[in-house]
Parts: sequence; C-alpha cells; structure tokens
Amino acid sequence: LDYQTRLMSVLPKSGGLLDLALLGMGEDGHTCSLFPNHPLLQQRQVLVAPIEDSPKPPPHRITLTFRALEQTRTVIFCATGEAKSPILAQIV
Repeated sequence: LDYQTRLMSVLPKSGGLLDLALLGMGEDGHTCSLFPNHPLLQQRQVLVAPIEDSPKPPPHRITLTFRALEQTRTVIFCATGEAKSPILAQIV
C-alpha cells in the first residue's frame, strides 16, 4: 500500500488537512519516527516517508513527515514515564 497516494486521495475530502494526529514521544524527544539530527527532518517533498536507518528498533519504519504534521488541524502529544521527564522539560 502506498500511504502517500492514499493520504493524498483522502485529504481533499477534509479540506486538505488531517483532522487529528495523536503522537507519542521517545526518551530522546523523537515523535513519529522523526529522530533528532536525522536527515529525514529535512524532508519537505512528501507527507509520508520511509526510514531505513532508525536509531531505535525497528530500523525500518514508515512515518509522517513534518510537512504532514503541519497540515494537521489538531496535534496532541502524549508522553508518560519518568525517563521522558528531562527531554519534556526542555521541550516545554
């Protein structure tokens, strides 16, 4: 399944935007599979991208890009656990 094509086919039905993204956060501050200092952070051409060298397992993933998140009406982050406290304090 080509997620980029699928997403592009349904976005016009919602005014060109995703309604909601419910996201978690890793201990290093990554969300989706967008890791700090990874080249994928610079991807601006597509809404969905593969990552073949994830610094956390599994190494092969599919993720929304920042471009997709920017085209989302509401983004909610949910982060729990003591290990995430230091990075959460930096972000907030």
